[in-house]
Amino acid sequence: MPRLLPTRIAIAPDEALDSFLERLAAANDLQPAQLLRLLRTPGDERSRLAFFMVKPDPTLLTAIASISGVANEKLREATLARFGDGLPLRFNGFDPRDRHSYRNVIAQGWFPTTGSQVCSPCLSERGSWRIEWRLPLAAVCTHHGTFLTFACQGCGRRFRSHHHSPLRAIIGPDHPCGNPLGLRNPCRHSVIDHHPQAAPRALVESASGVARALSGEPIPMLGVEADAQTYLAELRHLATLLLHLASRAGAPSVVAWADEVHAEARTRSTTLRGPRWGYSPPQDSRVRGHVLDTSARILAEGSLQSAGARLAPWIDLITAEGNGPSVWMLNRTTRTPIMEQLIHAATEGRHHVGRRLTKMSPSNVSLAASSIPQLFDEDLFHELFDGMLGGYDRTRRLYVSLCVVRAAAAATTWSEAARELGLAPRKGPATAQAASKLMQVSPEQFARAVHRAIQLLPRDRDFRARELRVQTLARQSDRWFPQWCISSNPARRTSSYPYAVTWMWCQVSQGCFDTSPAWSASPSRHLRAAYVAFRDRLPRPQQELLQSLVLTVASD
Repeated sequence: MPRLLPTRIAIAPDEALDSFLERLAAANDLQPAQLLRLLRTPGDERSRLAFFMVKPDPTLLTAIASISGVANEKLREATLARFGDGLPLRFNGFDPRDRHSYRNVIAQGWFPTTGSQVCSPCLSERGSWRIEWRLPLAAVCTHHGTFLTFACQGCGRRFRSHHHSPLRAIIGPDHPCGNPLGLRNPCRHSVIDHHPQAAPRALVESASGVARALSGEPIPMLGVEADAQTYLAELRHLATLLLHLASRAGAPSVVAWADEVHAEARTRSTTLRGPRWGYSPPQDSRVRGHVLDTSARILAEGSLQSAGARLAPWIDLITAEGNGPSVWMLNRTTRTPIMEQLIHAATEGRHHVGRRLTKMSPSNVSLAASSIPQLFDEDLFHELFDGMLGGYDRTRRLYVSLCVVRAAAAATTWSEAARELGLAPRKGPATAQAASKLMQVSPEQFARAVHRAIQLLPRDRDFRARELRVQTLARQSDRWFPQWCISSNPARRTSSYPYAVTWMWCQVSQGCFDTSPAWSASPSRHLRAAYVAFRDRLPRPQQELLQSLVLTVASD
């Protein structure tokens, strides 16, 4: 057993064990390597020092206690084991003698990487390193109101990034970095020469809340007092989700710190996947400080509803996701009951109109899908929906028809609604997505207008029969088109045939221009312009003739 050193020093309540040992070595005029040799035993050197700052071997703590005179429990509190039992780390299944078991703690996410951050003013004043500086949840020094410095300006690496020794190779009053740059060539850049950036007051306040939780103090969360373990876990889960949201293309226009997130995401992305924020948060303490502050303020709301309202604006970054924002967010965080409830509260007020129409389906109104045109009645549209939607008139009217089908018929998806209208299934989701982006009222208000439209639409119309009739007329043009051409003076040219068919399709059957049976391929914008000119100049008598062809049941 190693003997007690002649000079003993006290360990600070929040000091890191490696910092204490370096100060102990200096007090006894020893080099760090000499002190470590006192702690080693033959045949067991590497295993005892492998996880020196994580959860040290009990025999190693006993050896340190024998040379320092400090109790084992105080020494244990100077390692990351201080933050075990969910404050915020867990060491279940970890054995410091078995290096393979280290995977069990790494997999929990946001586990401290090798090395430490630092507050250089604190280090200059106290002369010791805090153990909490190693935690990813620590980003701001609450005493000086500054961001922690996360990398040395000399070597560019995280402080105390040693591969072979848990202590710095060199120590001194100017606190050299000591990171190895090569064989017997440590970085000599002074740690206390770093000038930290001031943190906003709001971030200092949220960092104080994290510090209280790290000490085991209960924290108010979503209107109730939560134990420290739950608070720290949910804070990390929400911060992970916000980092994924901040990685989206439009995020820099929402939050200023998203640029730094994107910069680090580029260095951590591969061709197969993006950055794994749930596994390892950003290195930059400024980014972590901002995302933790945003998460803390959401969790500090007095209810799930108000917290969801605070999270809801972030959903604008993922509105185009195919499976919806709820699924996207749940797949990018830990699915705890609190996170599921928070995401549900954030998306509750933003559910697309289709979901609300399903809830509002009027059981006392019978309206067949065949009574609903592809393009909703123009006059009724302007009466009920004027000012509710932006974009092209044809897109708005088609969207309303899709909504009416979902509310009145058996369709439960946009694709089914499109099929009920005789359209390609892919037309439904595409139209709904385009229209929802330009909606200028709440989903509830729009759904009420759809409910009103169902009550006002005539029940005696059959637009599927009209569409079938126009398709038949398009195939049998020799039976009606020549007579229709000579019904005007001068006679119509034969080149007006596709426009006449399209007029019947759009004006009488109220179908979409693109789906007219007159077109063998997707019509160009020039054909659309030519049709508009034809439609606007068509005399009333010839309109009536075309209309009668569709509405009169012929005996073919």
